[in-house]
Amino acid sequence: MQVRSSRVHGKGIFSKSEIPAGAILYESDDYTVLPSAAYGSIQKSQDEHIMEDLLRWENHSCLPNTELQFSGHTILLMATRPIHAGEEIVCDYRDTEGAIPAPFQCNCGHCDGIMIQ
Repeated sequence: MQVRSSRVHGKGIFSKSEIPAGAILYESDDYTVLPSAAYGSIQKSQDEHIMEDLLRWENHSCLPNTELQFSGHTILLMATRPIHAGEEIVCDYRDTEGAIPAPFQCNCGHCDGIMIQ
């Protein structure tokens, strides 16, 4: 995977090769635990958010190709469908976040620009 400019927002994570559905794209236990939500953080529990160096670049889509899962202290990025080489790696923020720290209008191209909050 690589981080580069995204049509969705700023920078994003992109696949460098074909990835089958169900594959683990990335796993990490090297992250910073935060007491509250921050821009780029991922909500792990009601009162625990994490900031991870690569995953902070994962953009939102209403039609995601990945999901985040936690296994103990490890965060896993899983493919929910086949992902093509060069395709942006995206998740639905509403699946992990209780509240978005900086609400935004969706620019995924799969919806009518709903407000993500």
